[in-house]
Amino acid sequence: MTHAKAGSPGVFPVSRPSVFMRISDTIAYDV
Repeated sequence: MTHAKAGSPGVFPVSRPSVFMRISDTIAYDV
């Protein structure tokens, strides 16, 4: 669940969409 939370911000383009955040978001969606 912690990972999903970290990926949450990745879904929305905040300051700078980092690759790591994007990957985390994909994983969270996959789960």
